[in-house]
Amino acid sequence: MAKRSLYIQTFPEQHYSISSGIGFQLFYDAIPNKPNNMLLLSNAFAYAKFDQDTVFEYADSSTIPLLYQDDVHDYGDFCWVDYSNDEVKKKLKPNVLAELLYLNHYKKPLHSPFWNELQNKYAYLAHDDPWWTKIYMQDIELMKAVVHHKFLIELRGRKKSIANIPSDIFETIWARSELGLAVDFENASTSSDCTGVTIYTMGAYENMDEMYQRLRWMRTKRVSDSVRLEYNPRNKKWNIYT
Repeated sequence: MAKRSLYIQTFPEQHYSISSGIGFQLFYDAIPNKPNNMLLLSNAFAYAKFDQDTVFEYADSSTIPLLYQDDVHDYGDFCWVDYSNDEVKKKLKPNVLAELLYLNHYKKPLHSPFWNELQNKYAYLAHDDPWWTKIYMQDIELMKAVVHHKFLIELRGRKKSIANIPSDIFETIWARSELGLAVDFENASTSSDCTGVTIYTMGAYENMDEMYQRLRWMRTKRVSDSVRLEYNPRNKKWNIYT
């Protein structure tokens, strides 16, 4: 269910989100500043390179395309942080390495998820990607592009193209993200005249089994705290209904 549906709660002040349904490929496609180097804290990537200075594996510009094509869901835990260039790996101090190990193990930073030494923009922490994903971003506003991309992929269906969601309509949706929103793409309605999906305000969830159980229950009820997003492929117009 995770691949088709979406749950996300954002924590802007702490620069992170918790989600289900946002996987590595979708995230990588949507972000404008794509990492050229990734320190792989947890992975099962067959083409990972080994760094003797940090005792971590890593992916660079030559292997990230292979990582992108791999089924990272099968890794179990898949965690990484980006870094600026090869030289920074040689200069990491023991306290930074210890904090990276802590981040990988507890899926939260000991102090900050961003290090001046690494110059990283992201810390990507996933279990059974995309079942549970926690992403730290220096610019959390970029997560809007990721979620917008998810909507377009899921609602495009067999259409050759689909118009972008207007910013005012998308902001109405995004405003719910701090409260935890869920989108049931599996039950989206599709016809030649209209494609529509219901967006629920879900609340906070760390356990995605519990979240999806709640979402299945909400499917069968008339929930007041929800909105309906619809797209007309004939005139390429979006509308949102409360």
